[in-house]
Amino acid sequence: MNNTLLVLLLVASSVSLLSAGAVSSAHAQTSQNVVINELDVNPPGSDSAFAIEWVELYNPTDSAIDLSDWKIASTTLLNKTLTIPAGTVIEPQDYLVFLHERLWFSDATESVELRDPNDVI
Repeated sequence: MNNTLLVLLLVASSVSLLSAGAVSSAHAQTSQNVVINELDVNPPGSDSAFAIEWVELYNPTDSAIDLSDWKIASTTLLNKTLTIPAGTVIEPQDYLVFLHERLWFSDATESVELRDPNDVI
């Protein structure tokens, strides 16, 4: 299996472009103040084509936070986990978007967790 990770830095103007699809609200879970800010578990288009599911993290603090070995996990039907690569840092007041696999989440009743390297949610 080929696991490709794409990390995108977002600026405020590009957030509205991504939110044009079917974006789910996130129940904010935090770990060291990093927040799952937004996610899209069922983007427009066919799941078998190029629809890409994504998770946006936000750092509301005044300090950069090292996300090395943190995990973003689907906890329902598909049960897929992305491990954030070493050296990934989220700057203060900044966003990072993570794309994992085309079918990362189930389309309904999905629960997504952000876990630190000690698996604390």
